[in-house]
Amino acid sequence: MSEIVWCDPPAAESHRSHYGAVQRFVALLKERPEVWALYPNDIAAGATAVVQNRQRYPGTEWIHRPRPDGRSDLYARWTGTEDRTP
Repeated sequence: MSEIVWCDPPAAESHRSHYGAVQRFVALLKERPEVWALYPNDIAAGATAVVQNRQRYPGTEWIHRPRPDGRSDLYARWTGTEDRTP
């Protein structure tokens, strides 16, 4: 038991920085309506992100494409409407 490392509890995880990045990305999409853009950060759970982003950012359309490495690319565009599911 001498190998135990005692420490303070870990800091709480915050996902707000991710939301801020997505908000900035959506603001850029609004500048070029109907033009597809690749989200700059690859993600692990693409399908989940698509559903969440559609709900959080009405007027956007999101598509994910899985990659061979198990990650996903996330594409989006501003449609300006409540929903335009392909």
